[in-house]
Amino acid sequence: MVAPLLNSLADASAGLTGLLGRAPALQGFFHWAFFDTDAASHDARTADGTYMFLWWLSVFWFVLLMGLMGWFCFRWRRKPGVAAPVSPSHHTALEITWTIIPTLLLVVIFFKGFWDYAERVVARGDSVRMNLRAYKWNWEMTYASGRSITETMSVGGRMNEANIFYVPEGSGIQLKMTSSDVIHSFWVPDWRIKCDIFPNRYTSVWFETETLDPADPEVQIHPDKNPDSPGLAHEEEFRYKDHIVFCAEYCGDFHSEMIAVIRVVPREVYASWVTDPGIDWPGMNLADIGEILWKAKGCSSCHTTNGSAGTGPTWRNAWGTQVPLTDGTSVLYDENYVRNSIYTPAAQIHQGFANQMTVFTPSSVNERELGAIMAFMMRLAGQEMDPLAAQSIIDGGPASTTPPEGGAEPTPDAP
Repeated sequence: MVAPLLNSLADASAGLTGLLGRAPALQGFFHWAFFDTDAASHDARTADGTYMFLWWLSVFWFVLLMGLMGWFCFRWRRKPGVAAPVSPSHHTALEITWTIIPTLLLVVIFFKGFWDYAERVVARGDSVRMNLRAYKWNWEMTYASGRSITETMSVGGRMNEANIFYVPEGSGIQLKMTSSDVIHSFWVPDWRIKCDIFPNRYTSVWFETETLDPADPEVQIHPDKNPDSPGLAHEEEFRYKDHIVFCAEYCGDFHSEMIAVIRVVPREVYASWVTDPGIDWPGMNLADIGEILWKAKGCSSCHTTNGSAGTGPTWRNAWGTQVPLTDGTSVLYDENYVRNSIYTPAAQIHQGFANQMTVFTPSSVNERELGAIMAFMMRLAGQEMDPLAAQSIIDGGPASTTPPEGGAEPTPDAP
């Protein structure tokens, strides 16, 4: 009984050795089938390697065991006229063998997975640390320098605008993450990382960015902001590569469009960008700054500027109107209503809309930013903020449309 079994195992092993010898040729196909794109970092390639190791290990044992079962069924099938032999009830050596081998394999799998997990949760000591806030339905990054996001790009879909987060190439990046409302999940497929984000607590994830390779077809060229004059490194021409951030935890109506872009740039470009304020408060029109913040703060995900319906009421032609509330009263759409709607949105709920506005704090939307948003709202209603009030906000004063030193109230532009 034992001799035929050993001979069958030897035959099967020879056949499987030939199959696994051709595995590298199949590796590319199966990697593409499972991952679609190549891993974009060392850690991501390690994750791919672990996954493919488990895949081929499973394939090996499946083929071996199913092959043996098929061979045994054929070799020792019941034949007409031949009495069935008495089946042995116990074989110590065989039972020990099929217990020890799978146990050893499980030990290998455990340590392989543990080492990969430990590398993912213990960040490099020289990692760049950033704060990430998730909310319905956007992402907001705050850097150690105090810099926040002012750049967006169109990605299609209803929400359309995605924030762009700059990170340096060839560096470790550690994110301290929290949510302002419900559970979200930070997922970057290119780096094979996913981490859940919860309200009222912090979670952390880290990853390594790749070194930009000019031969990489996904590496793009950022144009020079002003070719006629030299500028800062992030205003000159430079290479970059984008990676899409998704939310992997269902969080509401526009969960599938909760997208951001992580842009890997050269280190000197990042160093220049992260220390630049991003918004030239003294040099830009306050309403133009408000439009930037409408995108960067995620307001565009709920509030349109063209009059169409959204998750929240449109901002077009809203300033100065009477807002019907769910309690049957109405309130003037002015600076007080806007402030309440941003900091305490549940206090005055616009009739016809649900109480699902993200709660902002003075640290996430400060007075200058609030004033710029008000100036943008006024422009959408054909009004301009009084220059004295706008200058006071730019200088760091409270967000108020009333000029601190007199001046006319906002009036519609002359035809």
